[in-house]
Formats: sequence, C-alpha cells, structure tokens
Amino acid sequence: MKMHLLLALLFLIPKSHATSFFIRPISEFTKSTSVIIRGVTSDIHSENTVNPNGEKTIYTFATLSIKEVIKGNISGSSVRIRKAGGTIDGVTLEIPSSVEFKEGEDGVFFLSEEQSDHSYEVTGMELGKFNLANQDGKEVLKGGLFAYSKPHAHGGHSDHIMANDLSENLKPWSINQLKELVKSQSSAAPEINTPTIKNNQEITTSSNLSVPNENANGMISSVPKTEENPKPSDSTEINKEEPLYIGSAVWYALAIAIMTLGVYLFLRRG
Repeated sequence: MKMHLLLALLFLIPKSHATSFFIRPISEFTKSTSVIIRGVTSDIHSENTVNPNGEKTIYTFATLSIKEVIKGNISGSSVRIRKAGGTIDGVTLEIPSSVEFKEGEDGVFFLSEEQSDHSYEVTGMELGKFNLANQDGKEVLKGGLFAYSKPHAHGGHSDHIMANDLSENLKPWSINQLKELVKSQSSAAPEINTPTIKNNQEITTSSNLSVPNENANGMISSVPKTEENPKPSDSTEINKEEPLYIGSAVWYALAIAIMTLGVYLFLRRG
C-alpha cells in the first residue's frame, strides 16, 4: 500500500508545477457557465468511479443544498456536486488547484452540465467556487476566479494565461450584482426568427403544393392551388364559332316524323 501511495505521489509531483488556468473576466466566465447555484455543502465523501475517458479514478462528492438557483434549470432541493481527487482506504489522489469542499460551507458554485452519474462538476476547478462575506451591508463574492485575477496572487503558479482586461474582476462583486449580470445576459440572448404568414398572397408554392385557406370558423385548411382565371372543363366548354347542335330528343323525334311523312307522300303520288 505504501509503495502504491509513493508511486502516486511521484506521478503527481510534475503535474503540481504544470497546472494553469485561463483567467478571464467574470462576465465571460458567467456567460459560459451552464449552472450557478448558491448552496450549503454537506455529506462530503470520496468514491472510486470512472472519469470521462473511461479510466478508474477517485472523485470527491458533496451534497449541495440549494438556497438559490442563479442560473440554469434545476429542480429539487439539492444537487450532487463533485471534484476530481480524494482519499479512499489510505490512498490519496491529489489534484493541484482542485476545489475544496467543506462541511456546512455557504458559497456560490459555478457548475457544469449534469454528468452521466447525475452529478455536477465545479467549473474551472477552484476558479468556480466563491465564498461569501459581508461588506458594507452586502454579501460579496470572495475567492474563486477573483483570487487568481489579482497581480502576483495565482496560488504559487506563474504560467496562467491572463485576459488583456481583468478590471471587472478587481472590484467587489455582490451576489445581487451577479444575479443582475446573469439576467442581462439571458435577456440579450439572440432570438430565433420564425416566419409570420400575414395572408395567402405572401405564400409562394409550386403547382403541386397546397396553400392554406381560412374558413368561416377561423380554422386553416389546405386546398389545392388553382389558377386565377380557371377555364371550364372539356365537358362544359362551348365553342361559339361552331354551329349550334340540337341535342334535344323532342326536336330529333319531330325531324324523323317529318322526313317519314315526306317519303310517304312521295310514294303515294308516284
């Protein structure tokens, strides 16, 4: 067991000097985060599980009792959150810059989409967890991304990629300001334009398509497209240039009778 622990530590030593983050403005971090919850952590424990690459590893889980959902569609009174690393049966997997969970801690957590095990992972490791402190009568966010935005305060790591302008991270942010930011970003989301049909004349169809027709009840039905000036069918069409055809049975019978009478008289005179 000691040998396994020693090997694990040897593999982790090089990684402890290679952890780096992209430090960006809080507005960008908020916009790219799927779920933001204020809650209290409890039931912290580690489990052997499988990472997204299908490899067995150790994760530490916690129950986050929800005090407020700031962003995302979350139902229920709590969610399960997780971080990579932890200790099981004397074996410790330590991940540099991993977020810390503490029992009964009230904080704001930036979370990923729901994972396959129905848990939510903290976004950006320790960048995604903020503590709360009272300042001038307001609840202000502390730590997390803000701690890494200060000059020469990067947790002992010097290879972070910094955005050009981090001025918004250097001023105090209250939890109410965070809510307003999320609200403004949600309302600024682009709308999906759907076509609106005002009348039948605005619809372009081929000869094989149907166009909508509104009946007296206001219901839309589909009828075949017809020409603006429909021609009568062959069975009813009359050509005015042709002589009138007498199709009446009465006139036909009368003509036969006259012809028969004429033949009869001609024969008697002969």
